[in-house]
Amino acid sequence: MSLPLVSVIIPAYNAQPFIAETVHSALAQTHTPLEVIVMDDGSTDDTGRIVQSFQDTRISYHYKPNTGVADTRNQGFTLSSGQYIVFLDSDDIMLPDNLSLKVSALQAHQEWGAVYSAKIVFDHVTNEDHKVQRGKGGHLLQSLLKFENGIFTAPSAYMFRRESIQKLNGYDPNMNTSADLELLVRLAQVSEIGYLDQPLVKYRTHMGQMSRSTTRMQKDMLYYFDKLERSGTIHPTDLREARARLFTILAINYIKVDKLVTKGCRCLIKAFILSPRAVLGYAPWNRKR
Repeated sequence: MSLPLVSVIIPAYNAQPFIAETVHSALAQTHTPLEVIVMDDGSTDDTGRIVQSFQDTRISYHYKPNTGVADTRNQGFTLSSGQYIVFLDSDDIMLPDNLSLKVSALQAHQEWGAVYSAKIVFDHVTNEDHKVQRGKGGHLLQSLLKFENGIFTAPSAYMFRRESIQKLNGYDPNMNTSADLELLVRLAQVSEIGYLDQPLVKYRTHMGQMSRSTTRMQKDMLYYFDKLERSGTIHPTDLREARARLFTILAINYIKVDKLVTKGCRCLIKAFILSPRAVLGYAPWNRKR
C-alpha cells in the first residue's frame, strides 16, 4: 500500500535568519511522499531568494501581500493536496522521523482529529536545548480552556487530518498570536487529539517571536473569548474560569516580562473578580518545584 501524501505548509514573514534550516528539516524527513509549501507573507528580506535556491521539486514558493499568519496558513492549505497537514513555523525544526511517526499514529487512531508530540525548546543564539516540553492526549477541551500546564499549542508540533481542517474552515483570519489555540479548541469540541511522548520537533526561542507580545496576545484572546461566548458551546462557569486564567497569565507576563507592574496588577484584579479559585490554581507559586 502506498504511503499517504503529507503537506508541510510554512508561513514565512522576514524569515531570512532561519528559513533555510526549517526547509532543510522538512526535506530530510524519512516519510518521502511530501510537498513543502512556503507561503511568503509579504517579506521584505531575502526569504524568497533563499527558498527559491533549493533545487527540489517537492518545494513550491508563493509570495503574497501581508495578511497575517492565520490567513497565510489558510491560503497554504488551499494550495495543498496532502491527506495529512503540518503547519511548520518558519523558525522551527522537524526531526527526521516526525512525519513518519505521526502518520502512523493517525492511521492507527481514527478517533484522533490531530496528533502532536513532545518538543525540544532551544536557544537560537547558542543552539543549546533548554528543556523538553511534554503534553497529553485525549479529550482536551477542558485542559485547553484552563491553559493547563503540559498542554501547548505550537502548530509545528501538530499534524492534522485534512478533513479536520476542512470541517473547521481553517484558522480564524481575524486572529494572530492565539489562532492556533482557537483552532484547537474548536477541534477539541468534536474530536480527540492524540499525543506522542517523543520529542519530534525543535521550537526556537528568540526575541522576534510574535507570541512574545503581551498586548497583542491580550487583544487576540479577548476576541477569542467573545467568540466562544457568542457560540454558546461552552458552559458559562467554564468560560468564566477560563477568562480568569487568561488574566492571570497576562498579569504574569506584564509584570515579569514587560515590567509593566500597574498593567499587570489590573489584570490580576480582573482575574480574582472572575474566579479566585482559577487564579490560585494556576499561579506559579502554587506549582511544585
